[in-house]
Parts: sequence; C-alpha cells; structure tokens
Amino acid sequence: MRLFIVCFLLVSSGVFAQVTNRTQVYVNPGTEVHVVGDFSNSTGGSSFTLDEEAVLYVGADVNNNGTMTLENDASLLRGATSADGGSGSYVVKRQSTSANIYSFFSAPVTNHSGFPGSLAYAYDETLSTQYPDDDQDPDPGWVSPGGIMNPGEGYACLDAGLATFSGSQVNNGNVSIGLNTEVYDPASSAAGTPFNLVGNPYPSGLDLEELVTDNPNVFGSIYLWADDFTGGSGYSASDYAVWNLAGTIPASGNSGANGTPAPNGYIKTGQAFMLRNDNAPNLTFNNSQRVENTLSNAFYRSSAPSQNNGSRVWLSINGPDETYFNQILVALLDDATNNEDRLYDAVKMVGGGASSTLSSFAHGNNYAILAFPPPQYAQTIPLNLTVDRNESYVFKADVMEGFNGMEVYFVDNLLGTNILLEEGIEIPVALNEGEYTNRFYLNFSSPFVVGVDEVHEASLDAWVNQNLLYIQSNEQRVQQIVVDIFDAKGSLVLNESENLNLGINTLALNELSKGIYVMRITSDNDVLSKQIYLD
Repeated sequence: MRLFIVCFLLVSSGVFAQVTNRTQVYVNPGTEVHVVGDFSNSTGGSSFTLDEEAVLYVGADVNNNGTMTLENDASLLRGATSADGGSGSYVVKRQSTSANIYSFFSAPVTNHSGFPGSLAYAYDETLSTQYPDDDQDPDPGWVSPGGIMNPGEGYACLDAGLATFSGSQVNNGNVSIGLNTEVYDPASSAAGTPFNLVGNPYPSGLDLEELVTDNPNVFGSIYLWADDFTGGSGYSASDYAVWNLAGTIPASGNSGANGTPAPNGYIKTGQAFMLRNDNAPNLTFNNSQRVENTLSNAFYRSSAPSQNNGSRVWLSINGPDETYFNQILVALLDDATNNEDRLYDAVKMVGGGASSTLSSFAHGNNYAILAFPPPQYAQTIPLNLTVDRNESYVFKADVMEGFNGMEVYFVDNLLGTNILLEEGIEIPVALNEGEYTNRFYLNFSSPFVVGVDEVHEASLDAWVNQNLLYIQSNEQRVQQIVVDIFDAKGSLVLNESENLNLGINTLALNELSKGIYVMRITSDNDVLSKQIYLD
C-alpha cells in the first residue's frame, strides 16, 4: 500500500506502510508518524515540517526532492539500513543559549557550511593539554575551525540562540570520527589529551548508554558543557556536568549548572560533548543509538536509566555563594571493581578558575564519580579539596540512596571527628585558602557486630594510641583472641593470635603505615570491630 498525503495539517499519530507527499504537510507538536517502508517527499514543491517534539520514523528509505524542516526538539528516526536519496534540502533547528554564552554544537546535516553564533572554535586534541581548560590562557587546543562542520565533530559557538543547519542530506547510518589516543596523565603539561570533543551527528536524540556500550575502547563518562555565564572567559573544567552508568553530577556553581539538573544520558540534536578515550582510533555512531528528542528526557534530567541499583552518596562542598558549589558522587555497585572501571569512574576535570574543587581520590587520580564494590568490612575513600579563599564552608550529603546495612562516615582527621552521614546533613568547617589532601575522608562500613552472644555485656574494648593497639578485657580468665586488621581496600594486613589477660593488653602496630583501618578482634564470646586511625 502506498499512501499519498494530500492534507495540509496532520493532527494525530499514525502508522503507514509507505508515504508519498506531493504537497505541504505540517506535523503538530508531539505527533508521531511511523512509516514502515519508504518515505518520499516527491516533488520540488513538497514540504514536510515536524514541529517541536514531533517524530518521523522511517523504517526503509527516505527520498527527499522537496524541503524537510525539523523544528527545535523534532526528531527523524531511522531503521538500521534506512538510506537517503533525492535532490531536496533539509533544515534542522536547535535552540541554545544566547547573551554571550558558549554552547557546544555538532551538525546534524552533512557538510554544513558555517557555524552558529558570532564566534566559533574547534578543538584540536593533539595541541591541548590533559584537561580541556584555560590554564594556559588561552588553551592552544581551541583553534579557529574551517568552513565546514564535520559530522561527529564538536564545536564551541558563542551567542548562537536558535541555530539552523541546512544541507542536501542529513547524517544517517554509521558515522565514524577519529579520536586522539593520548595516554591520560593528569600531571603532564605536554601537548596531547585523551579528552575528545565529539557530538551527536543525527537529527534526533542520542542514547549515551548505547554509545559507550557500542564503543568498548572509550571510557564511558560523558562531560557536558554548561557555561557559567562568564561568556567563556574561560573554558573552565568546572563548567562540565558529568554522566556515566554509575550516576550523574551537575556542573559546579548553582547546584545544577545554571539552575538545570544533572545530565540523564540522553542528548539532543546538535549537541556536542567531551569524552575520554582509552585506545580507540575511532568513535562510531549508529542508528540503534538514536532516540526521540523530548523536553523531559533530552540532555538534562535528574537520573539516568541505569541508575536503579547499588548505593550512592552525593557529597558537595558549599561556600559563601553558589559559585563554590562542587559535587562528587561515590557509588557502591555489585559489578564495580577496586580498579578503574571504564563505565563507572569519571576522572575530575580540575580547572584553574574554580572557586572550590572537591574530588575523591583513588588509583592515583582525582575523580568526580567513583565506584567500587560493597566492601566486606570497610573501605575508606580520601577526599581532595581546594578552595580559593579563607572562609567558612559546609560539606553536605545532598542525596543518599540504597544504604541498607551500610553506614557512611565523614572523617576529619585534623579535628578528630567521625560523623555518621544522613541525607541532608551539613558539616561546617573553617578553611584557609589552599589544597587539602590528607584531612577529609569518607568511610564506608557495615554496622559493626558486637557480641556473638548478644544478651550479655561485651567483654572487650580496644583503641589505638602512638601505634599501639590497646585491648581491654573484662573477663577474669585468660582468653585466646585473634586480631585481624584490614586496610581501606578490605585487604587483610595483620593477623595475630594473642592470649588476653584481665585488664589492658597492648599490641604493637609499627609495621602498618599511616592511614585508616578496620580492626576485628574475635574471642570465645565476642567479636569486636572498630575503625582505627594510625598517624
């Protein structure tokens, strides 16, 4: 069956075997048109306009000899082998910010000439340093682009407003873009970075989970630009929101990137983003990664589709105004490892212009998002913090989820505090300008079991002072005990059997380095577990 559309207004969704249009058709906002077979905009005078959030799905081929227009948030979805033909034209629009604000763009049409807005930059990964920031003032990675927007490439454009892309063909099917394969080294100042600026090449939304799954040799963390209203005075690393399969955090400042929630794993037509490469020579987009644009699910939303398991805590530092907001996510996931996980760990982009920078520290790197498996006993995560002025600050547990049978403590080694975190709790601290690398920790532990026989008073107590473990026994008789000590990764670092006498007994811990440990003492009647600090 071939359907000839002769109406001037399409008001409802529909499913058709094939469609041939020979007139002017307008598709209402939010309407879905599904064509199982071919779609033809057959004559030079034919026009087909999709308004906001309208969707045209074509399972077979598109033959466009007229004009096809996709307004902002409209979507053209395709079957896996859907091909293009015809000599017509396409117009695809994307609404972005203006008023001296930078946005990241990628062209949804092939070989689009010119760039949105008043000023544009391409990103040369071979020239830039490890962080796509402005620390070199200016960063040599930001360069003047050529006249064509290459499919899959990303560009920074100033004051673009409603951007319009025009061309004889939209991008479709497999789109592959070359990646820089520099090895990540945050201490390096040499030219070359694994952070690549790429973009959604399609006139539809893009599912980031599908993208990183289909490209196993890139890291699965996506960095989305959210200008802080400085007009790009610099390209500060603090202006990136971060998404991966462990969770999502907003850009720094205003607790949500100019009042917007954190990214959700879907991005719109024409949107570019940063990702960190491992050793992939190319990044490949395909039609199975495409999704429809909607106001509710594209680019930003509160949570991502895969974020429904495990335990997570979002912790932030807050200062005298919203520019000091900086947040991290630490997640406990069953399928995470104690090594760097491609899909779960997002290294922190540390920019020179940030008022404050908070990160978790592991594997020798700072992280914006860090995941590890639920520990058997306990695990301690160091926190690194930088602030730019002497001031009163507040740590806040913004969100906590899934902590059933697990406790999280905020540790301040300088003050000797060990505070059980609950969602919304605020911890004030006075800080001088500078960097803090050995003071603050998060300690994750299962609630300690005291007493195999739960009805009688515990007979053991223990504490540490000057690298000596003091063990107090309330039993009149001599007890045989086993002392196990675990490091922050849950590894057993000490195992001793001792005879415990009434009163206070000591055990030297000289062979253990400075840090936080979990101690477990097992006797005939009791099991005592505690967190201990060695300094």
